[in-house]
Formats: sequence, C-alpha cells, structure tokens
Amino acid sequence: MTAAGVVFDARWQLRLGGLPVSVVDELDDAAHRASFGAFWASLRRIADRQDALSARLHAEIAHRRSAGEDARPLVALRRALFQRDAEAVERSLAVVGAAGTAGLEALLGADAADVRSWLSHDRAHRDRFADTLRAQRDLLRGHASDPGFVRGVALSAPELVAERTRYAQALDTGRSVDKRGKRVERSVMSYVLRAAAKTTPFSTLGPVAFPDAGAVGSPAAPPGSRTTWSVYPLAHVLAVTSAQPDLVGGFRVRMSPYLRRLPETTSVDRATWTFTDVESRDDYAACVEAHVTLRSEGVIKLVEHVLDELGGETTWRGLADALVSAGGIPEDRAVELVTTLMRLGVVVAPALAIDATDEGGFASVLEQLASGGARGTRLAGLLAAYRDAARELAGIAEGEERAAHVRALRGHVADLYAEAGIESGLPRSVVYEDVVVRADDPGIARGLDVGPDVADALVRFIDLLDTSHLRRALLDGYYLHLVEAGEPVDDVAAFLRGLDSELLQSFQEHRIDTVADEDLADDPWLRWGGAWRGEAARRTMLARLRAQQRTLPLVGTDIAREMDAREVDLREELHDLLSGPPLVRAAYRHVNLLVQQDAATGVTVVNDCFGGIGFPLSRFTHGAAHREVGLMADVEAVAGAAGVRLMEISGGTVFSNLNLHEPVLSTRLLVPGDPVRPGSGAVRLESLALRWDERARRVTLVERATGTVVHPEYAGYLVPAATPRLHQSLSLLTPSATISAKPADLLQALPEEGTVVVRPRMALGGIVVVRAAVLLRAADLPAEDPTTQAGNLAWQRFWAHRALPVRSYARVLAEGAARRSKPFLLDAALIVCLSNLASRLRSAGAGATLELTEPLPAPEGAHDLGDGTRRVTEAMLGISVVDIPGEDAA
Repeated sequence: MTAAGVVFDARWQLRLGGLPVSVVDELDDAAHRASFGAFWASLRRIADRQDALSARLHAEIAHRRSAGEDARPLVALRRALFQRDAEAVERSLAVVGAAGTAGLEALLGADAADVRSWLSHDRAHRDRFADTLRAQRDLLRGHASDPGFVRGVALSAPELVAERTRYAQALDTGRSVDKRGKRVERSVMSYVLRAAAKTTPFSTLGPVAFPDAGAVGSPAAPPGSRTTWSVYPLAHVLAVTSAQPDLVGGFRVRMSPYLRRLPETTSVDRATWTFTDVESRDDYAACVEAHVTLRSEGVIKLVEHVLDELGGETTWRGLADALVSAGGIPEDRAVELVTTLMRLGVVVAPALAIDATDEGGFASVLEQLASGGARGTRLAGLLAAYRDAARELAGIAEGEERAAHVRALRGHVADLYAEAGIESGLPRSVVYEDVVVRADDPGIARGLDVGPDVADALVRFIDLLDTSHLRRALLDGYYLHLVEAGEPVDDVAAFLRGLDSELLQSFQEHRIDTVADEDLADDPWLRWGGAWRGEAARRTMLARLRAQQRTLPLVGTDIAREMDAREVDLREELHDLLSGPPLVRAAYRHVNLLVQQDAATGVTVVNDCFGGIGFPLSRFTHGAAHREVGLMADVEAVAGAAGVRLMEISGGTVFSNLNLHEPVLSTRLLVPGDPVRPGSGAVRLESLALRWDERARRVTLVERATGTVVHPEYAGYLVPAATPRLHQSLSLLTPSATISAKPADLLQALPEEGTVVVRPRMALGGIVVVRAAVLLRAADLPAEDPTTQAGNLAWQRFWAHRALPVRSYARVLAEGAARRSKPFLLDAALIVCLSNLASRLRSAGAGATLELTEPLPAPEGAHDLGDGTRRVTEAMLGISVVDIPGEDAA
C-alpha cells in the first residue's frame, strides 16, 4: 500500500472578476427582478399543483353540469390553466365571475394565491415591457461606462468603444435601437457579464493577484498594469528576416550545436515556425521539426573552417564575404549558400530566436538588424516603435484614447509586415495587458481541504480523464519492445523520434472510439504497454457517470427540482476504479487545479486541471520579486526530497501568443532543435538516459551521471499539441495529470426534441467535480425576438413554465462544431441577456443544443476582498503529491 503526501505550492495565482459581482443584480431594477422571481415561483408551483387544480375544476364542472348550469366557461378556464395561457385565464375568470379575490379563492382554494400572483406579474410584464427594456438598457449603459471596464474593452474590442457612444446617443434621443445597436448591446452585455461573473485573465476585465502564502520574499508580482506587444507578429517578422540578405546581413551567426557527424553524412536538428493564414482572426503558428541529413560534407567543412578562423562567430554578411575570399565562391553563390545553410539549421543566428527579444537582448537584436543596411535600419525602427507603443498603453486610462492607441498599434504591425515583405492579415491581438492587484486575504482559495485520501481519489479521477496516459503506455510498450529486440534505447532524442514516427503519429489518427469494448485488448495500438486497460477504465467511468443522467419530457418536468434533487458521491460510484492499482505510479507528481469556493455555502468546485509546474507564474515573471531564491524553489525542494529533479523545457518560450517568460525553474533542459539562445547553463538532453523503473512499471528519464530521475516540465501557455513534437514526446516522461476534456463535454447526452437531459451534481469527498446541468434542444425554445413585447413574454413564460434556472452558465452546442463552446452567464430576467442567447441559437442552427449549468458558486457566494466589494474568484493551486511507500511496496 502507499499513501499520498500533499504539499501546496507556496506561490499561487488568484484570478478575479473585473467588476463587482453585484453588477449582475444591478443590471435590473429591484422591483422587476422581484416581480420576475415571483412570476417564476408562482408558475412553478401551479405546474407542481397541476393535477390537483385540474381535479378541483373537473369536480366543479361536473357539479355545474349536474345542476343544469353552463360549464363551458369552466372547461375553457381548465384548458387555459393547463396551457398556462394568462390572457385566456383572465378572460375565463371574468366570464365565470371569479375575477375578484373572493371568487378566485372560492373556485381554486389554496391555489388561488399562486394563480393571482402569476396573472398579476404576467400582466405587469406585458404592460411595462417598454419601460423595463429602457430601464435595463440604461443600467447596462451605466455599468459599461465604468472606467476600469472600458480600459479592458478598449484593448479587446476597440471598435466597441465608439459603437457604445453611438448606442448611448440613440437611447438619449429616444430613437429605436436598430439592428446595429442590438448587436452592440449584446456585445456590451457579454463583456459586462464576463467581467462580473468570470475570471479569465485579461487586462482589467480579468485581473490576477498573488496572495503571499508563505513564499520567500514578496508575492510573485506587485500590483500594477503591464502592456506588451504580441509575440505573434514579432515572431513572424523574425522568421522571414533570416531568408532576406538585406535584412539578415548584420546578424551574428555560428555553427549549430546540433550538428552530428556520421561516417558518410552530417545530420542536424532544427525546429522552425510557419505562420498560417490569419483570415480566421486566430493567432496561430505551427512548429515544423526536421532531422536533416546532409551529404555536402565539403561545404560544411569549408563553412566550419571559415568560422573557426573568425573565432567561431561572425556576421551573416561577414560569412558570405569570407566564403567568397576563402573558397573562391562567386558572391551570389555565397549568399545563396549561407541562406540555404540558415534554412537547414546548419548555421544559426541566436538573435533571431524569439527568446532573444527579452528586455536584456532586444537592444542587440535591433543593433544587428540595423547594421545590415538601410532596410534593416527601417525595420529596426519599426520594431522599436511597436514595442514602445505597446508599453505606453499601460499609462493610458481613458477609453477612447485607449481604443485609438490600439488601432495605432495595428497600424504599427501593418507597417512592420509591409517592410518585412509579409503578405498576411493582421493577427487578432497586437497587444496584451496583465493587471495584477493586491489580495490581502491569502485564505480566499485555501478552503480546498485535501487530505491524503481525497487527494488520491481526485488525482485518480483526473488520471481517468487524461488521455495522454494512453500515449505514456505506448511509450512504455515501445521501450520494452526495443529492449527485448536488442535495439539501442540510450539515445533519448532518437528513441523519442522513433516512438513518434512509428507509433504516436499513426495513433493520433486512430479512432479509438470506434473500437468495441471487447476488442480493446486486441487493438494494434492499444496493446502497446497495456494502454487498453486505461481506455477500458476510462470507458467504465464514463458509462457510470452517464448512467447518472436522466432523460425526461420537457413538458411536465420541474427542471430546477430535478437539477437540485441529489448529489452523486463518485467515491461510491467509482470505488473500484479509485481504489485499485493506479493508472500512473510515481514518487512525485504535480497538478495545477483551478478551484472555486462558494463563500456562502463553503462548497468547493474543481473546474479544471492543466499546465506544467510554474504555469500559474510564467506569464507574470516580468514582475516577480526575489528571483534569486527561485520562483518555484519550494516545489523543486519537495520534488528533490522525493528523488526527482525538475527541468524546464522551453518549447513554450520559443513561441507563445501570450508571453515570453524568464525561466521559472532553476534548470533548463536543452532539446535538440531548440533555437540557440544567448547565455548558457542549460542541461543537454544528451546527458540524460532512459531507464525502466520496475516499481513504477514505467520508463523514467534519469541523469547519466547520478541516476537521479528527471521530470521535463513545460510552463508556457501554448497547449502541448502546439509545441514541437519532440517536446510533446519528452513531456510523456513526466507523470503529470491534466484534464484532457472536461466531464461536461464527455457527458453530453443530446436530447431528442420534446425531452431534456438532466445531469446531477457529482462530487469526490465533498469537492464538486461536475456541476448539475440540463440540456434541451434549440428547436424547443421560443423563436421570437426577446427585445419585443410578445417575444420577451414568450421567453419568460417558457422559462417559468419549465422551471428552468433563472441564472445559469449557458453554452450553445452547435451540431458538428469543431470548437468547444465557452459558457456565459445567462440571467433570464434580463431582456438583452435573452437576446444574446437567441442570437447565438440562431447562429448555431436548428440542430443546436442548449446546456444550462448551475451557477456554482452563485453570485451571492462571491468573496469580499477586503475593500467592501465582492468579486468572483478562481484560484490556480499547484499541489505536489508525493508517493510514500508502505510496508508492502516493491
């Protein structure tokens, strides 16, 4: 047996909403919100009492018929109540003489109060619709004028700042809001609710804090704002520079450290970035790796000789000139040769690596670029202007001025592209802003009470969701296969390349979801390393989770009651999966948990698990204090005590859309093909070896000299699939745990029309891992425009009649969509909020499904940060899990 020791990282990240959570309530006046709540509650109770009401009226109808009286008005009333048709109910009550309080009570008994409340509020919504819409629009405009909010919007959507002014003018002059204005108000509503109810780090819409939880020195970043250029256009410019002699001529070059001599050939490793068309407005670059084999041994020896004569390094132009004089090569041929050698990775220019553009190296980049000639001088000036203009944005607070500055930054990038000869659209973002605020309460997110048993169950649950473990099993199987066949496995890079080409690339295309359960063990891919066992366990878990969901009729179901009915204890449902042999065993593991806690109820929710060690801090190293003690020194110490040395792999610092960051770990692992960077001190992959760990039953990476286990860690912001393939394979040697797909995405049982699928809340040891939710078909929802009286009434009646949650996090799941839909806060009392939902449903098409998830934590469960305001918070907590061997451990 083993036990898990749990240690929290000393430094952690707290994400905050950009607006107080009270804004959600303040987007509606108190009277209307109370009216809507009463309307929803009374109609829900009427639905609950439907059978009793119907029976009471049926008896009265029979009585009147037996007395020879006309019962048709009562029949009409009974039908109208069944259909929840408020106007028809009012007409029928007038006909039967029960419109007054006494008459209604005599007819309906104890249910009269609910019917009267329903009719009263339904009538008020009809009569006051125009005033309510105007009031909500005015409140939305007011909150959208918050200076901090406008700062963030100006960065994200500068055009919206001007459109907001046009929209306000329409309201002030009493003009109707046209289609353009409705698009604007929907966008503004989305941004306001995002800032008040979500925690995505972005400018003032999503600031972050670093509470001091016992780390040496001050928190990781002091309060303040920092704006910086986007890495995407910068990397794009540097990438094309190497192929243009009049730009690259002044850069200093040297032979690649990745050249390897073979008896008849020379090989070199390289990794380059290609930039796809950005018409989709996605900032995207693809890494292209190559293991290049060269047969021009004479040329390579000549270049080496020339560089040796020049001290090992010279300028690009200097190398070309030296080849002309030393080798008798014509000038145009020498230029072509050096260009080709740069493209192949034989000759490298360290300053062209994106990492060289940090604070310490950028001056050298500009100097080398400018020294190449007039065009290089112009491009260097444009790069410096872009960098400086991006920095200046932090000091601009006024919204219109900020928006104008962002537009000017786009102009800077357009000028850069033109000078560099890049024919491409502009990237989606040209500037980023990180806003760090103080958080004086370090206990905000420390409510995650993870004892050893719960920690073990939680990590095992995450392991079942982590499909990268299948590739780890393939790695283990491939290693054992080579060892049994007597093949060499000592060259780590060669082993991983073989694994990738022979197994991983084809496995990536393999549709394991088409493999029947009974065929898993015989699958040509899943048999490697017993990967089929992990897939079988994952399927068993998902089948049990899906079995907790219920398909119910849309009509006649109290959806709110069904969502609240129960909380499933997964430790009972998955007992055999969570208590048997673990999928992954290691002396040391680390997870980053995204956690929220409801301050009102104490309920803790785990939202996600992803990122390598140091991920919560890597984006913010620009403000880190006390670097001399190491940003992750405490984590490295815990790992070291478990016999593990952590090393940072830098595939993410080569290129990331969000940030360039300084190392967060004390040791960097240099991988073949990585750009050659200024400085030294990295550990080369060649100094490491692969070994089989019999106790853990898996392959480990160790230092050749000491035998110490090494975990390669990637702390950047790129998704692992966007890093170089060699880095992806190398990461499999770290026993990390991430959620490959969220349970909500894996449990989507799409309903048929006229039905709903209700998913209960699910928890592990009291920690919620799956929120309660309901899914219904878009075709069952109203088609009317919620910004009209009739349309809004149709939506509100539909919501109350089905007892759908007044507040929820909604996702519109388009049929066949390739991308995961992101949730947004939906408040059914807000007309523009319903308009936003209706617009998304129209865009998604009739085959779409609407998912409504319980708002946990609820707005009233937000934390007071000590300044009198409550904000939604989400913590990214790093947790080290140390395996403590028991008596019978191997």
